[in-house]
Amino acid sequence: MVLSKFLLKYFSLLIDFDSKLIMIAFQLSVLNYNATIANLSFILKSINYPRQTERKRKLKNHKQLKPSRQWILSN
Repeated sequence: MVLSKFLLKYFSLLIDFDSKLIMIAFQLSVLNYNATIANLSFILKSINYPRQTERKRKLKNHKQLKPSRQWILSN
C-alpha cells in the first residue's frame, strides 16, 4: 500500500515533469521555427533583391525608350 502510494506519487511527478519538458520543448521549437522563417525570408529577399532592381531598371529603360504619345500623334 505504501509502495503503491509512493509509485503513484513518483509517476505523477514524472508525468508533470515530462509535460513541462514537452511544453518547454514545444515553445523552443516554435521559437526556432519563427527564427528559421525569418532567416529564410531574409535570405530570399536578399537573393531576390538584385533581380527586382534589375527588373525595375529594365522597365525604367523600356519606358524611356518608348516614344511618348504626343510625339506619335504629332508625327
